[in-house]
Amino acid sequence: MKIIIVYTSKTGTTERIARELSRRFSAEMIKVEPKVPYGGFVAAVARVAKEKARNEQAACGTPYRDFSGYDAVFVGFPLWAGDVPTYMQDFLQNSILGGTIVVPFASSAFEGIGRAEKTVKMICPGAKVENPFASNPRTVNRFPAWLTHLEKQYR
Repeated sequence: MKIIIVYTSKTGTTERIARELSRRFSAEMIKVEPKVPYGGFVAAVARVAKEKARNEQAACGTPYRDFSGYDAVFVGFPLWAGDVPTYMQDFLQNSILGGTIVVPFASSAFEGIGRAEKTVKMICPGAKVENPFASNPRTVNRFPAWLTHLEKQYR
């Protein structure tokens, strides 16, 4: 199965998950960046709150891609205000996913992936979204089982 890892990471937590997935699946990785960087933690939180209040979507600075040649695209992101960062949404909406499988994974201090999974399904209408996972202090002990499940399903 041909897999690619697409991720964004502010503090390195999501990137560690992406690297582990890449290692286990011998998969290429693409880091998605915003067109305009968010800066430090306080500046990022303030900007995300402002974007959310204005219903604005930040532009992606990473070139859009055609993923139709892949069987699965693992998509990782930190949860920002409980959802997918808007520049990652921009990237996914404008990349070609076709009928690929999309496996969303997220990192968070406490939130689950429910709302973000719905967003991914909405912005990737031709893809099959499955096996989501949110890594947070309550779920971190489930991470090894999730990896084992993915290995069984996508090998």
